[in-house]
Amino acid sequence: MQGLSFRNYGEMAKTSPRPPKATFLEIFNDHRNKTGKISFEHDIQIETLRRYSCPDSPGWNMRIPDAIRADVFLKEFEGYEKRGDWPNLVIIFLPSNHTSGTSPGAPTPRRKWRTTTLRWAGSWSASPAADSGRRPAFSPSKTIPRRF
Repeated sequence: MQGLSFRNYGEMAKTSPRPPKATFLEIFNDHRNKTGKISFEHDIQIETLRRYSCPDSPGWNMRIPDAIRADVFLKEFEGYEKRGDWPNLVIIFLPSNHTSGTSPGAPTPRRKWRTTTLRWAGSWSASPAADSGRRPAFSPSKTIPRRF
C-alpha cells in the first residue's frame, strides 16, 4: 500500500467461540459481566490481509454481538489517540445488520438494534434475554415486533 496505512477489524475473518456451543446470550452476558469464560479463535482467510488485521477483532459469527467488535476497536482507537496517529484506511466489520432474529435463541432484529445502539450510548441496560427465541411478524406497510 505504497506509503498508506491500513487497519482491518474482522473483515474476511471467521471466528469461533470457545466453548464452541456458546449461545449469543451466553457470549453477550460473558462480555457484559467481564467473566472471561468465553474466548474466541479467529481465522483471517486472506494471507496478505493478516498483517493489517487486529488479531482480537471477531470476524463472521452471528452469535458474537457487535458490542464486542466495537469494544475491540475502541481499545485500539484509544492507543492510536494517545500516540497521535491513525491509519489512512480503517475497515470495521459489524455484521449484526444481517440479523438472525428469526432463528431460535437469537435476539430479534428490534432487540439486536437496541443492544447495539444502547451499547454505543454507554448503557448495558438492554438484555437480549427478553426477546430470545421470539419471532417478528411482518405486515405489508412496516415491520411490527410481536411478542408470542
